[in-house]
Amino acid sequence: MAVSVETRHEAVRRSSDRAAARVALYIRTVRSGQGAEKVIINLAKGLARRGHAVDLLLEEPGGAVLDDLPAGVSVVILQETGLGRVIGAAIRLRCLVATLTAMALDGRLRLPGLVPAFLRLAWGRRPPLYVLNRYMRSARPASVTAFLNHPCFVLLLADPVEGTRLLVSVRNHVSTSSAHAETRWNRDVPILMAGLYQRADGVIAVSEGVRADVEKITGLAPAKTVTIHNPYYLDWIAQRAAEPSGHPWLDGADGSPVLVAAGKLRRQKGFPDLIRAFAAVHKARPVRLIILGDGADREDLAALAAELGVSENLDMPGHVDNPYAYFGRAAAFVLSSVWEGFPNVLVEAMACGAPVVSTDCPSGPSEILDGGRYGPLVSVGDAAALAEAIEAVLQAPPDRARMQERTRAYDAELILDAYENLLCGAVSPVSR
Repeated sequence: MAVSVETRHEAVRRSSDRAAARVALYIRTVRSGQGAEKVIINLAKGLARRGHAVDLLLEEPGGAVLDDLPAGVSVVILQETGLGRVIGAAIRLRCLVATLTAMALDGRLRLPGLVPAFLRLAWGRRPPLYVLNRYMRSARPASVTAFLNHPCFVLLLADPVEGTRLLVSVRNHVSTSSAHAETRWNRDVPILMAGLYQRADGVIAVSEGVRADVEKITGLAPAKTVTIHNPYYLDWIAQRAAEPSGHPWLDGADGSPVLVAAGKLRRQKGFPDLIRAFAAVHKARPVRLIILGDGADREDLAALAAELGVSENLDMPGHVDNPYAYFGRAAAFVLSSVWEGFPNVLVEAMACGAPVVSTDCPSGPSEILDGGRYGPLVSVGDAAALAEAIEAVLQAPPDRARMQERTRAYDAELILDAYENLLCGAVSPVSR
């Protein structure tokens, strides 16, 4: 089920006839307030605004984004303390035995590495099954939707409750991310998906590429998977984009074009390729680059910039409160990622009117850019091609209003309508 483009008025009007429901959204923490955490908070607020009762299930309390939750959103902390820890350990053992027995009966126990992966999940990460089971038996929500890998696996180990659908949301291209994983836990993810996702009532993928990847890993029938993109409050983004950035390269008047990129400074984002591409463009014309975000690779990226002679024209200011003001003033926004699920930042940059260049990584950019109609797509790791694409956009930038119009397909109210139909509706299978 892909979300079709409708007006915001039509989406809100159609949902107004739906009976109020209780739903639960489960994520480990919302302390960063970014990525999936921002999506789940916006979803909770939107469903509450439409009259539904929303329980936000967290394993870790705290987070500034919890300060302005509206009436209708309750925070439930899934922490096992005291005797609950002992009971929780016994429940984890029971769930593990029951799950492995079921897999043995249908032949899935033969998956290589499955048993060690389950043991690491059950005791290495200590899923809070006791308190989750207790919550579902007491609250009996219409659905519980888990976001990100750990909560998804915990939910699917929990005891089913009649009338409550168990849904999991996959936010990344798992095959690629696990292939680049540096930890045993992340390498276990495809194994655990193949073992557990058959228990889900439905799987929500953030992009069609992620959906295809999920079906390949799990063997799930297409009728059990659905694509719902991330929601964006486009008018609010446009308002923030109009504010001053506070950066002299963008608010100044020297006229040098500025490229902007954003993301955690880590391998996934492909920033070494971006810096190499930037250095090639810089040889041909005056240009600057700002990379927003923090991460462990900062020193390595700074060293690469120094080696290539572009340090004075590269700025990495870290986290900024209003990245949209940077996007709106960029000569081009560049996504250089090696893999994604559905890159929020690409849609946000386009919503600010920025011309964009992107790698054709799995997954999301090709869907967002409609195969290259709204911005060039280049192969992952090809710095030379990335430089050529940047130069082409600088020479002939696209119409900014056209970029913004493209993002209307991801308007928050339209996406929220799709979530509402799935999470709050009567029990039924997911379908395309």
